[in-house]
Amino acid sequence: MNKSKVSRLLICFLAILAGAGFIWSICDLFSLRFSRGNVHAEYSTIRTDPIGCKALLESYGGHPNITAQRLLRPTDEIDKTEDAVLFVIGLKSPDDLACNKDYLDFAAKGGRLIVIFSPGYYGTEKKKMKKSSDGKKKNPKKKEIPVKAKKKFKRKPKIFTAKKSELRLDLFNFSRQSVKRKFTPSETYRKVQGLKELPAYTTNYFKVRGKEWSVLYRYREFPVIIERDYGRGTILLCTPIYFVSNEALRKRPNTNLLCYLIGNRHNVYFEEKHHGLFEQLNIFWLGKKFRLGLLVLNLLLLAVLFVWKSLFSITGSGCSPPETRETVNIELNHTAGLVNLLKRGIARADLLKTCMGEWLKTVKYRHIPDKKLDEIRELAEVSDKAADQVIIYNRIHNILSEVKERKK
Repeated sequence: MNKSKVSRLLICFLAILAGAGFIWSICDLFSLRFSRGNVHAEYSTIRTDPIGCKALLESYGGHPNITAQRLLRPTDEIDKTEDAVLFVIGLKSPDDLACNKDYLDFAAKGGRLIVIFSPGYYGTEKKKMKKSSDGKKKNPKKKEIPVKAKKKFKRKPKIFTAKKSELRLDLFNFSRQSVKRKFTPSETYRKVQGLKELPAYTTNYFKVRGKEWSVLYRYREFPVIIERDYGRGTILLCTPIYFVSNEALRKRPNTNLLCYLIGNRHNVYFEEKHHGLFEQLNIFWLGKKFRLGLLVLNLLLLAVLFVWKSLFSITGSGCSPPETRETVNIELNHTAGLVNLLKRGIARADLLKTCMGEWLKTVKYRHIPDKKLDEIRELAEVSDKAADQVIIYNRIHNILSEVKERKK
């Protein structure tokens, strides 16, 4: 078998193998999606099921004066922070907020930061114990637990706190759960903003230490939605998360609260990096950021011109077929490059005029009399035919040789 046939068979085999691998990877991806359910995290703006938040993004984006989009890049790249709102839905703990400088810097620059925590278990608040007559601490409400059952309660509940930061708040869990519990708005916000009650599908509440925070919603004495000024912007923290889900917006939307969250701002961003979604930084991202589209178009045009120039001559005449093309013997001397360039880029009829124009640029250094110079110009303009070029060139050469002999 010839080498060409072997190479063709090898290329066909590799193409079939690559196609089979691609089909297998697609089938495996779909089987993984159907076996494990939705691949995105809960309360992500990409999910369309009841525990997603895509309806919230589309609701804000449907307004003619508001632009809503997902944020897959660092928050410091947001333009006009004074007119921007950043949603962080599904954050795990206040420590994640306090340790993330990007969120706090966004609020300090004038942005409005809205953090909605995930409905996780955060532990119960420790209450002060009374002392008995013998001096030992005693909790009257605490029931006696058998010795065998005490082993189950060795583990202490987890409490997420942000004491080390300037936020000064903790996140706890209600000790007693009630099915019919509702979160009620504060009196000032209910009258001014028209806020309504929220269904309580979470058991978390805040414990703040300081007067910086104002309470929007509470359950009895426990605050669940709080807000404060931070730098030039504001921070709003929220434990109920159901009201931003797709199910809540379909069944019982709380429009007054959703409008209060963004206020008079026109740019709404939904941060998705804490859900594991991020935008890879490549050359296309850099071109989009620095607006290099015009530069790329110029480079493409330059590449097309280079290809065209290599295929066709400068004078516009196409390349002659290989059978009729004249072969040029390239001489290895100092004039070979100049001769080949003249043959390729200048027509024969224009050869004398081109040489005459270049020669006239240096004639002032040659000290040629005006009469002889006029004769040379008249000879150069006598005829444009290619057959007369050699004769005219010889006459000009004789005139120049006479001038050199007279100087000697």
